Amino acid sequence: MIKRLLCLAALLAAGCAEDSALPNPTGKGLIRAINAIPASPAVSFRIEERQLDTLAYKAASPGSRYDDFDYNFNFDAVLEAGTGATRIASIPLKVDADREYTLVLTGDLTAPDVLVWDIDEREWDETETVFELRFSHLAESLGEVDVYLAPADVDPVAGAAIGTLTYGEILPPVDLTTEQKVLTVTSSGNPADVLYRTVALTYSARNSYLLAVFDSDESDVAPLSVRLVTAAGSVTALPDVRYPPNIRFVQAAASMPAADIYTDELLTSPIVANHAFGDITGDIAIAAGEEDLTYTAAGNAGAVLLEEGITTSSGTNNNLVVFETTTGTLDTRYYVPDRRSISIYARMSLFHGASNHGNQNIYAVDADQPITELLPRFAIGYSNLSGTLALEPGSYDLYATPTNSKTPVAGPTRLDLLAGDVVEVFLLDTVNPATAQFSIVTAP
Repeated sequence: MIKRLLCLAALLAAGCAEDSALPNPTGKGLIRAINAIPASPAVSFRIEERQLDTLAYKAASPGSRYDDFDYNFNFDAVLEAGTGATRIASIPLKVDADREYTLVLTGDLTAPDVLVWDIDEREWDETETVFELRFSHLAESLGEVDVYLAPADVDPVAGAAIGTLTYGEILPPVDLTTEQKVLTVTSSGNPADVLYRTVALTYSARNSYLLAVFDSDESDVAPLSVRLVTAAGSVTALPDVRYPPNIRFVQAAASMPAADIYTDELLTSPIVANHAFGDITGDIAIAAGEEDLTYTAAGNAGAVLLEEGITTSSGTNNNLVVFETTTGTLDTRYYVPDRRSISIYARMSLFHGASNHGNQNIYAVDADQPITELLPRFAIGYSNLSGTLALEPGSYDLYATPTNSKTPVAGPTRLDLLAGDVVEVFLLDTVNPATAQFSIVTAP
Protein backbone atom coordinates (compact mmCIF):
# COMPACT_ATOMS: atom_id res chain seq x y z
CA MET A 1 0.00 0.00 0.00
CA ILE A 2 2.83 2.39 0.87
CA LYS A 3 4.50 1.64 -2.49
CA ARG A 4 1.21 2.36 -4.32
CA LEU A 5 0.86 5.70 -2.54
CA LEU A 6 4.45 6.61 -3.40
CA CYS A 7 3.81 5.75 -7.05
CA LEU A 8 0.64 7.87 -7.08
CA ALA A 9 2.54 10.78 -5.51
CA ALA A 10 5.24 10.44 -8.16
CA LEU A 11 2.62 10.48 -10.95
CA LEU A 12 0.94 13.58 -9.51
CA ALA A 13 4.30 15.30 -9.21
CA ALA A 14 5.08 14.46 -12.84
CA GLY A 15 1.71 15.85 -13.90
CA CYS A 16 2.36 19.10 -12.04
CA ALA A 17 5.77 19.36 -13.68
CA GLU A 18 4.14 18.89 -17.11
CA ASP A 19 1.54 21.61 -16.37
CA SER A 20 4.24 24.04 -15.31
CA ALA A 21 5.85 23.63 -18.74
CA LEU A 22 2.86 25.28 -20.46
CA PRO A 23 3.50 28.80 -21.79
CA ASN A 24 2.56 31.67 -19.55
CA PRO A 25 1.04 34.85 -21.00
CA THR A 26 3.10 38.01 -20.72
CA GLY A 27 0.12 40.32 -21.17
CA LYS A 28 -3.12 40.86 -23.04
CA GLY A 29 -4.12 42.40 -26.37
CA LEU A 30 -7.44 43.97 -27.36
CA ILE A 31 -9.66 42.51 -30.13
CA ARG A 32 -12.69 44.04 -31.86
CA ALA A 33 -14.50 43.35 -35.16
CA ILE A 34 -16.45 45.45 -37.68
CA ASN A 35 -18.99 44.20 -40.22
CA ALA A 36 -18.46 46.19 -43.45
CA ILE A 37 -20.52 44.00 -45.83
CA PRO A 38 -23.54 46.01 -47.07
CA ALA A 39 -26.97 44.32 -46.83
CA SER A 40 -25.51 41.42 -44.85
CA PRO A 41 -27.51 39.59 -42.21
CA ALA A 42 -26.17 39.69 -38.68
CA VAL A 43 -22.73 38.09 -38.49
CA SER A 44 -21.58 36.09 -35.47
CA PHE A 45 -18.04 36.99 -34.34
CA ARG A 46 -16.21 34.25 -32.40
CA ILE A 47 -12.87 33.54 -30.78
CA GLU A 48 -12.45 29.87 -31.58
CA GLU A 49 -16.06 28.70 -30.98
CA ARG A 50 -16.89 31.20 -28.26
CA GLN A 51 -19.37 33.89 -29.27
CA LEU A 52 -18.09 37.44 -28.79
CA ASP A 53 -20.78 39.51 -30.52
CA THR A 54 -23.40 39.63 -33.28
CA LEU A 55 -22.72 42.35 -35.84
CA ALA A 56 -25.15 44.01 -38.23
CA TYR A 57 -23.77 46.03 -41.13
CA LYS A 58 -21.78 49.05 -39.86
CA ALA A 59 -21.64 47.62 -36.32
CA ALA A 60 -18.48 47.20 -34.24
CA SER A 61 -18.02 44.85 -31.31
CA PRO A 62 -16.77 46.08 -27.93
CA GLY A 63 -13.09 45.44 -27.39
CA SER A 64 -12.26 42.16 -25.62
CA ARG A 65 -8.88 41.47 -24.01
CA TYR A 66 -7.12 38.13 -24.44
CA ASP A 67 -3.77 36.62 -23.44
CA ASP A 68 -0.95 36.95 -25.97
CA PHE A 69 -1.43 33.53 -27.59
CA ASP A 70 -2.43 32.26 -31.05
CA TYR A 71 -6.16 32.09 -31.79
CA ASN A 72 -8.57 31.44 -34.62
CA PHE A 73 -11.16 34.20 -35.02
CA ASN A 74 -14.29 33.09 -36.86
CA PHE A 75 -17.27 34.71 -38.57
CA ASP A 76 -20.56 32.85 -39.07
CA ALA A 77 -23.67 33.98 -40.98
CA VAL A 78 -26.87 32.63 -42.48
CA LEU A 79 -26.41 32.57 -46.27
CA GLU A 80 -29.90 31.41 -47.22
CA ALA A 81 -33.17 32.21 -45.49
CA GLY A 82 -34.47 29.33 -43.40
CA THR A 83 -31.10 27.60 -43.00
CA GLY A 84 -28.54 27.46 -40.23
CA ALA A 85 -25.39 29.53 -39.91
CA THR A 86 -22.35 28.87 -42.11
CA ARG A 87 -18.74 29.70 -41.34
CA ILE A 88 -17.95 32.40 -43.89
CA ALA A 89 -14.47 33.43 -42.73
CA SER A 90 -11.75 32.35 -40.33
CA ILE A 91 -8.44 34.02 -39.60
CA PRO A 92 -5.56 32.79 -37.41
CA LEU A 93 -3.99 35.59 -35.39
CA LYS A 94 -1.16 35.85 -32.89
CA VAL A 95 -2.24 38.36 -30.25
CA ASP A 96 0.61 40.41 -28.83
CA ALA A 97 0.51 42.06 -25.42
CA ASP A 98 -0.52 45.72 -25.30
CA ARG A 99 -1.57 45.76 -28.93
CA GLU A 100 -5.02 46.54 -30.38
CA TYR A 101 -6.49 44.56 -33.30
CA THR A 102 -9.53 45.46 -35.41
CA LEU A 103 -10.78 42.66 -37.69
CA VAL A 104 -12.89 44.07 -40.54
CA LEU A 105 -15.20 41.81 -42.54
CA THR A 106 -15.38 43.11 -46.14
CA GLY A 107 -16.29 42.00 -49.65
CA ASP A 108 -18.98 39.48 -50.57
CA LEU A 109 -20.95 37.58 -47.94
CA THR A 110 -20.24 34.20 -49.56
CA ALA A 111 -16.47 34.77 -49.77
CA PRO A 112 -15.50 37.71 -47.56
CA ASP A 113 -12.08 39.10 -46.80
CA VAL A 114 -10.89 39.96 -43.30
CA LEU A 115 -8.73 43.06 -42.95
CA VAL A 116 -6.54 43.31 -39.85
CA TRP A 117 -5.75 46.77 -38.51
CA ASP A 118 -3.36 46.65 -35.57
CA ILE A 119 -1.65 49.29 -33.50
CA ASP A 120 0.03 49.63 -30.11
CA GLU A 121 -2.46 50.45 -27.38
CA ARG A 122 -2.14 54.04 -26.25
CA GLU A 123 -0.97 54.69 -22.70
CA TRP A 124 -2.13 58.11 -21.58
CA ASP A 125 -0.34 60.47 -19.24
CA GLU A 126 -2.73 62.34 -16.97
CA THR A 127 -1.26 65.64 -18.07
CA GLU A 128 -2.06 65.12 -21.78
CA THR A 129 -4.71 67.40 -23.27
CA VAL A 130 -5.08 65.79 -26.73
CA PHE A 131 -7.08 62.88 -28.13
CA GLU A 132 -6.01 60.23 -30.62
CA LEU A 133 -7.91 59.71 -33.88
CA ARG A 134 -7.72 57.12 -36.65
CA PHE A 135 -9.90 57.39 -39.75
CA SER A 136 -10.81 54.45 -41.99
CA HIS A 137 -12.43 54.04 -45.41
CA LEU A 138 -15.05 51.25 -45.71
CA ALA A 139 -17.35 52.71 -48.40
CA GLU A 140 -17.03 50.56 -51.52
CA SER A 141 -18.74 53.21 -53.67
CA LEU A 142 -16.01 55.76 -52.99
CA GLY A 143 -12.64 56.16 -54.60
CA GLU A 144 -9.72 57.88 -52.93
CA VAL A 145 -10.74 60.52 -50.38
CA ASP A 146 -9.21 63.24 -48.25
CA VAL A 147 -10.19 63.65 -44.59
CA TYR A 148 -10.31 66.95 -42.70
CA LEU A 149 -10.98 67.68 -39.04
CA ALA A 150 -11.17 71.40 -38.25
CA PRO A 151 -13.28 74.01 -36.43
CA ALA A 152 -16.71 74.66 -37.96
CA ASP A 153 -15.65 78.00 -39.46
CA VAL A 154 -12.65 76.51 -41.30
CA ASP A 155 -13.39 75.15 -44.78
CA PRO A 156 -11.29 72.36 -46.31
CA VAL A 157 -8.33 73.69 -48.28
CA ALA A 158 -5.63 71.94 -50.24
CA GLY A 159 -2.80 70.71 -48.05
CA ALA A 160 -4.81 70.78 -44.79
CA ALA A 161 -6.16 67.21 -44.88
CA ILE A 162 -5.16 64.91 -42.05
CA GLY A 163 -4.75 62.16 -44.62
CA THR A 164 -5.71 60.49 -47.89
CA LEU A 165 -6.91 56.91 -48.16
CA THR A 166 -8.67 54.38 -50.38
CA TYR A 167 -11.18 51.64 -49.62
CA GLY A 168 -9.98 49.26 -46.90
CA GLU A 169 -7.29 51.59 -45.55
CA ILE A 170 -6.93 53.21 -42.15
CA LEU A 171 -4.83 56.29 -41.40
CA PRO A 172 -2.07 56.28 -38.78
CA PRO A 173 -3.21 57.85 -35.48
CA VAL A 174 -2.98 61.61 -35.11
CA ASP A 175 -3.11 63.64 -31.90
CA LEU A 176 -5.55 66.56 -31.97
CA THR A 177 -6.69 69.22 -29.53
CA THR A 178 -10.13 68.88 -27.98
CA GLU A 179 -12.06 71.99 -29.05
CA GLN A 180 -15.13 71.37 -31.20
CA LYS A 181 -14.32 70.11 -34.67
CA VAL A 182 -16.15 69.20 -37.87
CA LEU A 183 -15.22 66.07 -39.81
CA THR A 184 -15.31 66.55 -43.59
CA VAL A 185 -14.63 64.00 -46.33
CA THR A 186 -13.87 65.19 -49.87
CA SER A 187 -12.71 63.71 -53.13
CA SER A 188 -8.96 63.32 -53.14
CA GLY A 189 -7.25 66.52 -54.24
CA ASN A 190 -10.53 68.44 -54.52
CA PRO A 191 -11.47 70.09 -51.20
CA ALA A 192 -14.48 71.77 -52.81
CA ASP A 193 -16.09 68.38 -53.59
CA VAL A 194 -17.54 67.63 -50.15
CA LEU A 195 -18.82 64.06 -49.83
CA TYR A 196 -19.69 64.07 -46.14
CA ARG A 197 -19.74 66.53 -43.21
CA THR A 198 -20.64 66.22 -39.51
CA VAL A 199 -21.94 68.71 -37.00
CA ALA A 200 -19.32 70.22 -34.69
CA LEU A 201 -18.29 67.58 -32.16
CA THR A 202 -16.23 67.70 -28.98
CA TYR A 203 -13.75 64.88 -28.46
CA SER A 204 -12.52 64.07 -24.96
CA ALA A 205 -8.85 64.35 -24.05
CA ARG A 206 -6.88 61.16 -23.33
CA ASN A 207 -9.19 59.04 -25.47
CA SER A 208 -8.61 57.01 -28.63
CA TYR A 209 -11.23 57.14 -31.38
CA LEU A 210 -11.73 55.23 -34.62
CA LEU A 211 -13.89 56.80 -37.34
CA ALA A 212 -15.13 54.64 -40.22
CA VAL A 213 -17.01 55.84 -43.31
CA PHE A 214 -19.49 53.36 -44.85
CA ASP A 215 -21.93 53.34 -47.72
CA SER A 216 -25.37 54.11 -46.30
CA ASP A 217 -28.28 51.68 -46.05
CA GLU A 218 -32.03 52.24 -46.47
CA SER A 219 -32.36 53.67 -42.96
CA ASP A 220 -30.08 56.58 -43.93
CA VAL A 221 -30.99 59.66 -45.95
CA ALA A 222 -27.44 60.57 -47.00
CA PRO A 223 -25.34 58.36 -49.32
CA LEU A 224 -22.60 57.91 -46.70
CA SER A 225 -22.63 57.08 -43.01
CA VAL A 226 -19.88 57.39 -40.40
CA ARG A 227 -19.50 55.44 -37.17
CA LEU A 228 -17.45 56.69 -34.22
CA VAL A 229 -15.92 53.81 -32.20
CA THR A 230 -14.36 54.50 -28.79
CA ALA A 231 -11.68 52.49 -27.04
CA ALA A 232 -14.35 51.41 -24.54
CA GLY A 233 -16.39 49.87 -27.36
CA SER A 234 -19.28 52.32 -27.76
CA VAL A 235 -20.44 53.00 -31.32
CA THR A 236 -22.19 56.22 -32.39
CA ALA A 237 -23.68 57.07 -35.78
CA LEU A 238 -22.61 60.48 -37.10
CA PRO A 239 -25.10 61.52 -39.83
CA ASP A 240 -24.26 63.97 -42.58
CA VAL A 241 -25.38 67.42 -41.37
CA ARG A 242 -26.13 68.53 -44.94
CA TYR A 243 -29.07 66.11 -45.24
CA PRO A 244 -32.21 67.02 -43.26
CA PRO A 245 -34.27 64.27 -41.64
CA ASN A 246 -37.40 62.89 -43.23
CA ILE A 247 -40.69 62.20 -41.50
CA ARG A 248 -43.66 60.03 -42.49
CA PHE A 249 -47.07 60.88 -40.99
CA VAL A 250 -49.64 58.16 -40.27
CA GLN A 251 -53.23 59.03 -39.29
CA ALA A 252 -54.61 56.14 -37.23
CA ALA A 253 -57.23 58.05 -35.17
CA ALA A 254 -60.69 57.46 -36.65
CA SER A 255 -62.24 60.17 -34.43
CA MET A 256 -59.90 62.88 -35.71
CA PRO A 257 -61.15 65.00 -38.63
CA ALA A 258 -58.99 65.61 -41.67
CA ALA A 259 -56.09 67.83 -40.63
CA ASP A 260 -53.41 70.17 -41.89
CA ILE A 261 -49.97 69.78 -40.29
CA TYR A 262 -47.73 72.79 -39.65
CA THR A 263 -44.16 73.22 -38.41
CA ASP A 264 -44.13 77.04 -38.41
CA GLU A 265 -45.37 78.92 -35.35
CA LEU A 266 -47.61 81.26 -37.35
CA LEU A 267 -49.36 78.35 -39.11
CA THR A 268 -48.91 79.91 -42.51
CA SER A 269 -48.05 76.95 -44.75
CA PRO A 270 -48.84 73.31 -43.91
CA ILE A 271 -46.30 70.63 -44.76
CA VAL A 272 -49.21 68.18 -45.07
CA ALA A 273 -52.74 69.17 -46.12
CA ASN A 274 -56.03 67.33 -45.57
CA HIS A 275 -54.43 64.42 -43.68
CA ALA A 276 -57.43 62.11 -43.22
CA PHE A 277 -57.93 58.89 -41.25
CA GLY A 278 -55.95 56.04 -42.80
CA ASP A 279 -53.61 58.33 -44.74
CA ILE A 280 -49.89 57.50 -44.76
CA THR A 281 -47.66 60.14 -46.31
CA GLY A 282 -44.39 59.67 -48.10
CA ASP A 283 -41.14 60.92 -46.60
CA ILE A 284 -41.22 64.68 -45.98
CA ALA A 285 -38.06 66.68 -45.22
CA ILE A 286 -38.09 68.72 -42.00
CA ALA A 287 -35.50 70.65 -40.02
CA ALA A 288 -33.18 68.73 -37.70
CA GLY A 289 -33.42 69.28 -33.96
CA GLU A 290 -36.46 70.24 -31.90
CA GLU A 291 -39.59 70.73 -33.96
CA ASP A 292 -43.10 71.71 -32.87
CA LEU A 293 -45.90 70.14 -34.93
CA THR A 294 -49.42 71.54 -34.98
CA TYR A 295 -52.44 69.68 -36.36
CA THR A 296 -55.42 71.88 -37.25
CA ALA A 297 -58.74 71.13 -38.90
CA ALA A 298 -58.20 71.02 -42.67
CA GLY A 299 -58.55 74.52 -44.10
CA ASN A 300 -59.04 76.10 -40.66
CA ALA A 301 -55.76 77.08 -38.99
CA GLY A 302 -57.65 78.46 -36.01
CA ALA A 303 -59.04 75.04 -35.02
CA VAL A 304 -56.07 73.32 -33.33
CA LEU A 305 -56.56 69.57 -32.95
CA LEU A 306 -53.19 68.47 -31.59
CA GLU A 307 -49.77 69.87 -30.73
CA GLU A 308 -46.69 67.70 -30.46
CA GLY A 309 -42.95 68.31 -30.10
CA ILE A 310 -40.35 65.98 -31.58
CA THR A 311 -36.54 65.92 -31.82
CA THR A 312 -34.90 64.60 -34.97
CA SER A 313 -31.33 64.06 -36.14
CA SER A 314 -29.85 64.91 -39.52
CA GLY A 315 -29.98 62.21 -42.15
CA THR A 316 -32.57 59.98 -40.45
CA ASN A 317 -35.99 58.66 -41.42
CA ASN A 318 -38.77 59.06 -38.86
CA ASN A 319 -42.42 58.03 -38.38
CA LEU A 320 -45.13 59.88 -36.46
CA VAL A 321 -48.42 58.05 -35.85
CA VAL A 322 -51.50 59.81 -34.46
CA PHE A 323 -53.81 57.44 -32.59
CA GLU A 324 -56.71 57.57 -30.15
CA THR A 325 -56.08 56.64 -26.52
CA THR A 326 -58.35 54.36 -24.52
CA THR A 327 -59.84 57.49 -22.89
CA GLY A 328 -60.74 59.02 -26.25
CA THR A 329 -57.98 61.65 -26.45
CA LEU A 330 -55.44 62.00 -29.23
CA ASP A 331 -51.83 60.95 -28.78
CA THR A 332 -48.80 60.29 -30.98
CA ARG A 333 -46.11 57.65 -31.28
CA TYR A 334 -42.82 58.90 -32.72
CA TYR A 335 -40.07 56.47 -33.71
CA VAL A 336 -37.20 55.82 -36.11
CA PRO A 337 -38.12 52.85 -38.34
CA ASP A 338 -35.58 50.19 -39.23
CA ARG A 339 -35.62 50.12 -43.05
CA ARG A 340 -32.31 48.34 -43.50
CA SER A 341 -32.47 45.80 -46.34
CA ILE A 342 -30.95 42.32 -45.94
CA SER A 343 -29.85 40.53 -49.10
CA ILE A 344 -31.15 37.05 -48.27
CA TYR A 345 -34.60 37.64 -46.76
CA ALA A 346 -37.42 40.16 -46.41
CA ARG A 347 -38.19 42.17 -43.26
CA MET A 348 -41.51 43.30 -41.80
CA SER A 349 -42.51 45.46 -38.84
CA LEU A 350 -46.02 46.32 -37.60
CA PHE A 351 -47.63 49.16 -35.67
CA HIS A 352 -50.92 48.32 -33.92
CA GLY A 353 -53.13 51.38 -34.36
CA ALA A 354 -56.60 49.76 -34.29
CA SER A 355 -58.25 51.32 -31.22
CA ASN A 356 -61.27 48.99 -31.33
CA HIS A 357 -59.04 45.98 -30.75
CA GLY A 358 -56.81 45.08 -27.83
CA ASN A 359 -53.93 42.61 -27.81
CA GLN A 360 -53.59 40.87 -31.16
CA ASN A 361 -51.81 37.82 -32.49
CA ILE A 362 -50.22 38.48 -35.87
CA TYR A 363 -49.90 35.65 -38.39
CA ALA A 364 -47.87 35.64 -41.61
CA VAL A 365 -48.64 32.28 -43.24
CA ASP A 366 -47.95 30.83 -46.66
CA ALA A 367 -50.50 32.11 -49.16
CA ASP A 368 -53.91 30.40 -48.92
CA GLN A 369 -52.88 28.41 -45.84
CA PRO A 370 -55.34 28.39 -42.88
CA ILE A 371 -54.12 29.57 -39.48
CA THR A 372 -56.11 27.00 -37.53
CA GLU A 373 -53.16 24.84 -36.51
CA LEU A 374 -50.43 27.47 -36.67
CA LEU A 375 -48.76 29.68 -34.09
CA PRO A 376 -48.66 33.46 -34.52
CA ARG A 377 -45.47 35.21 -35.54
CA PHE A 378 -45.84 37.60 -32.58
CA ALA A 379 -48.35 39.20 -30.21
CA ILE A 380 -48.73 42.95 -29.92
CA GLY A 381 -50.71 45.40 -27.80
CA TYR A 382 -52.55 48.50 -28.99
CA SER A 383 -50.39 51.53 -29.86
CA ASN A 384 -47.21 49.41 -29.83
CA LEU A 385 -44.57 48.82 -32.48
CA SER A 386 -43.33 45.30 -33.13
CA GLY A 387 -39.76 44.27 -33.62
CA THR A 388 -38.56 43.45 -37.13
CA LEU A 389 -39.61 40.04 -38.43
CA ALA A 390 -37.41 38.20 -40.96
CA LEU A 391 -39.37 36.33 -43.64
CA GLU A 392 -38.20 34.06 -46.43
CA PRO A 393 -39.02 35.35 -49.91
CA GLY A 394 -42.48 34.25 -51.01
CA SER A 395 -46.21 34.99 -50.83
CA TYR A 396 -47.87 35.32 -47.42
CA ASP A 397 -51.30 36.04 -45.99
CA LEU A 398 -51.44 38.37 -42.99
CA TYR A 399 -54.01 37.89 -40.23
CA ALA A 400 -54.71 39.57 -36.89
CA THR A 401 -56.72 37.75 -34.24
CA PRO A 402 -57.45 38.42 -30.57
CA THR A 403 -54.93 36.60 -28.40
CA ASN A 404 -57.55 34.13 -27.15
CA SER A 405 -59.15 33.42 -30.54
CA LYS A 406 -58.43 32.13 -34.02
CA THR A 407 -61.16 34.31 -35.56
CA PRO A 408 -59.53 37.04 -37.61
CA VAL A 409 -60.37 40.70 -37.13
CA ALA A 410 -58.09 41.53 -40.10
CA GLY A 411 -56.98 39.50 -43.09
CA PRO A 412 -56.22 37.62 -45.10
CA THR A 413 -54.14 40.35 -46.73
CA ARG A 414 -51.69 39.17 -49.38
CA LEU A 415 -48.03 40.07 -48.98
CA ASP A 416 -45.65 39.20 -51.83
CA LEU A 417 -42.03 39.50 -50.75
CA LEU A 418 -38.68 39.32 -52.51
CA ALA A 419 -35.28 38.97 -50.87
CA GLY A 420 -34.22 42.42 -49.69
CA ASP A 421 -37.76 43.80 -49.35
CA VAL A 422 -38.62 45.87 -46.27
CA VAL A 423 -42.28 46.54 -45.44
CA GLU A 424 -43.95 48.54 -42.70
CA VAL A 425 -47.45 47.36 -41.78
CA PHE A 426 -50.05 49.41 -39.89
CA LEU A 427 -53.08 47.74 -38.31
CA LEU A 428 -55.94 50.26 -38.43
CA ASP A 429 -59.64 50.43 -37.58
CA THR A 430 -62.40 50.19 -40.18
CA VAL A 431 -65.92 51.68 -40.18
CA ASN A 432 -67.05 48.34 -38.72
CA PRO A 433 -65.81 48.25 -35.08
CA ALA A 434 -65.65 44.44 -35.25
CA THR A 435 -62.97 44.45 -37.93
CA ALA A 436 -59.59 45.99 -38.66
CA GLN A 437 -57.43 46.39 -41.75
CA PHE A 438 -53.77 46.18 -42.72
CA SER A 439 -52.11 49.10 -44.54
CA ILE A 440 -48.77 48.12 -46.07
CA VAL A 441 -45.96 50.51 -46.99
CA THR A 442 -42.86 49.34 -48.84
CA ALA A 443 -39.70 51.16 -47.81
CA PRO A 444 -38.33 53.33 -50.63
